[in-house]
Amino acid sequence: MNVKKNSQFQLNEERMTGAFLELMNKNSFGKMTVDLICKEVGLNRSTFYFHFSDKYMLFEKAREFVGKELCVTEGEFSDAADALLSLVKKYPGYYMYCCSTDIGEPDTDLLCAEGLSEKEKGYLLNSYADAFKGILSAG
Repeated sequence: MNVKKNSQFQLNEERMTGAFLELMNKNSFGKMTVDLICKEVGLNRSTFYFHFSDKYMLFEKAREFVGKELCVTEGEFSDAADALLSLVKKYPGYYMYCCSTDIGEPDTDLLCAEGLSEKEKGYLLNSYADAFKGILSAG
């Protein structure tokens, strides 16, 4: 049996990812610990390390999760920017960390920005980043 396709494996990974995103609303990434995440979901450290090598790998999983949620959420709004801003409000800690840290090249495919040139995607990302910072600063 492929462990990664096991429903319990997937459920635990989703729970840890969700807890991580919620905890990011209360704690800075620097203060985020494996113990804190495990305590939040009621799992032990060995289960965490079975899924992720460290909190940075979990951050990458959270990034993937938020990107997929954006593509799903986009259908609920008349404007893609509104969909994105709804997630900024839902996960302010995550987005604040993304805006304040050099986390590498953003994955523009996760913006559902099909048909845009790389230059247009860059402008779009910069304008979203400015909007995030404004919203998060205003509280």
